[in-house]
Amino acid sequence: MSGVIYRKINNFAGISLCNVFVYVIYVSSIKQKGNKNLVTIIGSDNDKDIIKINVFFSDRDKQFLESLRFGAIIKVQRLKITKIEKEKNSSVGKGDLDDASRGFNIVSIATDCDIKHGDLPTSTTKHFTWDEGEKKICLDMREKWQNYSSIWAEHLKSNSHTMQLQQQTNNTSGGGTTTATTTTATTGKVKNTFTSIENLKPNTFVSLVAKILEKTFTIGNGGKRATIKLWDGTGQDVIWVNDQPTLGNTIFVNTWEQNLINDIDSLEQDSWVSITGAKVSIYKDILEIKLYKNSKIFHLDDNSQLVQTVLKNYRIKCDIDTNDNEDAGGEEKSRKRMKTDGSSENEEEKEEEEEEYDPIYRDIKVTETHYPHITTTTIADVLSKNQKVPNKFKLNVSFSQHIPLNVQDFSRIHCRVCQYAADYYDSSNTNRDQELISCSACGSSQTDYIFLFKLILKDSTGEIPIIFANHANYFLNMIPCSLYNNRDSLSSIESKLKILKKPNLTFDICIMSYYESGKERLPENVKYQAFDTKLTI
Repeated sequence: MSGVIYRKINNFAGISLCNVFVYVIYVSSIKQKGNKNLVTIIGSDNDKDIIKINVFFSDRDKQFLESLRFGAIIKVQRLKITKIEKEKNSSVGKGDLDDASRGFNIVSIATDCDIKHGDLPTSTTKHFTWDEGEKKICLDMREKWQNYSSIWAEHLKSNSHTMQLQQQTNNTSGGGTTTATTTTATTGKVKNTFTSIENLKPNTFVSLVAKILEKTFTIGNGGKRATIKLWDGTGQDVIWVNDQPTLGNTIFVNTWEQNLINDIDSLEQDSWVSITGAKVSIYKDILEIKLYKNSKIFHLDDNSQLVQTVLKNYRIKCDIDTNDNEDAGGEEKSRKRMKTDGSSENEEEKEEEEEEYDPIYRDIKVTETHYPHITTTTIADVLSKNQKVPNKFKLNVSFSQHIPLNVQDFSRIHCRVCQYAADYYDSSNTNRDQELISCSACGSSQTDYIFLFKLILKDSTGEIPIIFANHANYFLNMIPCSLYNNRDSLSSIESKLKILKKPNLTFDICIMSYYESGKERLPENVKYQAFDTKLTI
């Protein structure tokens, strides 16, 4: 034996670094964390205990991690244990494959790796141990897997909402064939494969299990339309639900079919539904879902297996996403909340402390840009008289103010003929409750809504006003509408702004400089507009 000690998942108490052999139960999709990739492997060494392993890596190891399959065995060395929950038979660990100094590495023994006849495992490092003792551990685990596999396969089948089981099968004469399988659930007499909001792709038909956050009914040129906003806990957005920050992406679902409108009308807000035969599409750069004649929507009881699976996955995701922050900030948080004499701080200081160290907001990433590899510059550099115009920049800033001050005026009536953008409340529109009006400049009735507003942003070197126009839809991830008539859209924007106003919260944004059209090329006529930046909240 190499002399390395391998521990069982239920024997991590008091250990910060350890070595383990586990079965691969599930491998998450790859996420971006700064300039790193992150994947979470859920493993087990018996029929009940699990370990969630958060692996940070570069593209070099991407193929290795994507090759991991259900039932494979992995040897993980120098894994840092960050959380133990004995009552849940669960632990959490992490490691960075690029940090050679810590020695973290993974060795994979695939299900078709013939150990007895000299097949070698694959690894994230060129030099790894593989002695007789380690081979014996793997052979013993494979024998026990015959009893465990059906238990974990059944667990994943019940987990029909987000987990995709990549399973190794050996039912062909030529050897093992890798197949990707998604589990199914039965609604009525039809078997449905459910996907999640974070995995939606345009021009596909899908089935979903989700919660209704909002529902509205409108009447337009196309007739009556029902719109619902759905959430299923997947994805990295932060939204506000009942004045509480909640993780997970949302999507709007629209239908003009009267029978489906009636079904939606009978559903309560905050109720759970399953939707089948829904088409994912893109409208004005925003992903949405449309329901047609053959689409179906069913109410689900809160205690149904599908709903409980969604909620279980959400709890697992929250553990994974917040654990690193808790591990890094826990001691500092405890230290700052106590005075040197051991007494607690006063209530006002406690409230400030809790807000500053709230794990939901600490180090939260609220924007995404198309250029994560570009370094940020300062506002002072952008405003320098020596800067060439036009130009493009990436800033890391905090929020100062928005213009107009009334968020309802973020949307304007835009003429598609003369391109004039009027204030929503101008001299020709004395009734804010009415729908689109003719253009006050040319009289055309070909009008629609656009977003047009400014955010005053700041860093340690100054402030800068940024216009949101052509890229405002993408930034807000919303379709323009009357914010006087659409309370849901107004509430959504106000919720996003509420998060941006959090103290000490900064975010990246891409801006471009240009001279105002029709004016002299003077410094005072330089404007700045946002582009290729999206809010993730």
